[in-house]
Amino acid sequence: MKRFSLLLSLVVALPCFAEKAKAITGDECEPRFEHHWEQGCVAKSETWKERHESKLAEIKASGGTYDVVFIGDSITHRFEGVGRAVKEELEKTRRILWLGYGGDRTEQALWRCRNGELDGYRAKAVVVMIGTNNRKRNAAQIALGVKGVVKEVRARQPEAKVVLMAILPRLAPKRKAFNETLQAANKLIRPIADGQNVIWLDINDKFTSPDVKDYKTLLHDGTHPTEAGYRIWASALVPVLNDILR
Repeated sequence: MKRFSLLLSLVVALPCFAEKAKAITGDECEPRFEHHWEQGCVAKSETWKERHESKLAEIKASGGTYDVVFIGDSITHRFEGVGRAVKEELEKTRRILWLGYGGDRTEQALWRCRNGELDGYRAKAVVVMIGTNNRKRNAAQIALGVKGVVKEVRARQPEAKVVLMAILPRLAPKRKAFNETLQAANKLIRPIADGQNVIWLDINDKFTSPDVKDYKTLLHDGTHPTEAGYRIWASALVPVLNDILR
């Protein structure tokens, strides 16, 4: 009887173990993000689904090559909003595909990578910044999610150099605990970069320097860059891209 009870307990527990393992790997290729399909993006001008479909159409009409691809969440997406002037400067000499989606976590970015957004063209550089929206995860889980995205990029764009960005800090006082989690995650994802195929770029010190008297001048809500914040990102990134694209 005791043996039967033990077996029954194991059977009941197995789905829980499987779900936990799935969460820890970060390999959530079938994410639960139904709300994303109707979630508005920059300026509420499009839904998540509409953006995904428009990006697939853009890729199809691209001719098959991009100099740079940006993959990320709203921090990347807002290059098309508050960072537009910086975006236009970057595009003067580079053909760029912008794949930033407001609200995305690592699992949504991974899903997009596996569902057409890295297919049908050849890129020279892929810039990845993702993870700040994984608020319900610990540092190790966030890092595994980021690693999953980088691994997928390397598999689907093997000729491209990956520029892996450190996750930007969360500087609003109420986000202090989560910011510590993000910085711990950054330490875990840093070793992904080998300096050749994956290049590490950490600009966090530019936003947290003692010279910055008010973080809101660079991160208006403590998370999303102002135009000045995007200029900091671009000024650090351009030399790296120039080296890759020469």
